[in-house]
Amino acid sequence: MEEAAIQQMKESAAQFFSSPLESKNTVAVRDGFQGFGHHFNGGSSEKLDWAECLLLITQPVQDRNMDLWPETNPPTFR
Repeated sequence: MEEAAIQQMKESAAQFFSSPLESKNTVAVRDGFQGFGHHFNGGSSEKLDWAECLLLITQPVQDRNMDLWPETNPPTFR
């Protein structure tokens, strides 16, 4: 894969995660595990580890649920 394509993917992901929560929730997890959501991990310390995630099936192509792929925010994501 070309370096420019990899850089565009990174920039699109960064734009998605920096968008408002309401926008990210348009592709929130519904049934199953695909979509936008939050990951919480208490671990072994008292500190809570929290992260946002966007889990998407990419292969095989017929298993992709494009309803959960951001379409306009950012428009380059797809």
